[in-house]
Amino acid sequence: MKKLLFLSLLILLMLGACQDEDRFPVCGNDEISDLPWFKEKIKEFGGEGEFAQYQYVLAADYQGGKAFIFGNCCPFCLSVFLVYDCNGNELGYLGSGEGGIPSSELMNQTLIWKAENSACNFG
Repeated sequence: MKKLLFLSLLILLMLGACQDEDRFPVCGNDEISDLPWFKEKIKEFGGEGEFAQYQYVLAADYQGGKAFIFGNCCPFCLSVFLVYDCNGNELGYLGSGEGGIPSSELMNQTLIWKAENSACNFG
């Protein structure tokens, strides 16, 4: 009986933790969509075109703040995933080398936006 109660509680906690992508509180705002630079980047990044279906954005904890990774799942593209801070400043790119931010430093990555017709599989 305790296992059933624990499992039920765990499921309720997981369901309560799920958020609509547009209602992701971050950077002192109630919603991610309250950030003007974010709205503008999404217009550029996820606009119309054949590649729009591959675009997504992750939020992550980075050096005591939030970072946003603009990525894609394009199977035939050579891509650079840019990383931004809460003010829309480019922090670098995902990877190693000069200006690179290793993925291991971007903790608690969470999907916060994807194209409406997304071809990406987020498992």
